Amino acid sequence: MADIIYCLFSLSRRDPRFANETLAGVKKWLDKEKRAEEPYLFHAVKPRKVTKGSKLLFSFEAKVFGKAIAKSDVEDIPIRQQEAWRREGEYGYKYSIVLDSASIGLLRVEVTKNEIEEVLEIDCDRPFRYLTKAQYNKILEMGGLPLEL
Repeated sequence: MADIIYCLFSLSRRDPRFANETLAGVKKWLDKEKRAEEPYLFHAVKPRKVTKGSKLLFSFEAKVFGKAIAKSDVEDIPIRQQEAWRREGEYGYKYSIVLDSASIGLLRVEVTKNEIEEVLEIDCDRPFRYLTKAQYNKILEMGGLPLEL
């Protein structure tokens, strides 16, 4: 069995889905993903290490607020689909991943990236940040959730 990858995804206002959203709106988006199991689309850098079974945390406006487990590997969106979206004026998404809807949850307490950087002595200023299991569990603990064994 492959090692589990832990990763913090930073959602951004540069993504049109979140351009005019508040943190509450982004939380509702994650809940929509829980119901629909639609792929999460993203455009920045491909997190090559993230695979099916990876444990993910999500942040927005420098606050970590949610978690999920990857139900699929990160997939390249076919060029034809990307071109079709561009013709329709849609955003240039390049990659997708499906989240396991049963695993999606919100932290009880939002944890700021500043708190994480201070406590864990890591840099969180990236589109995604790989974590160790201990770092992942510390963030869950800071967010009021039980540790994962």
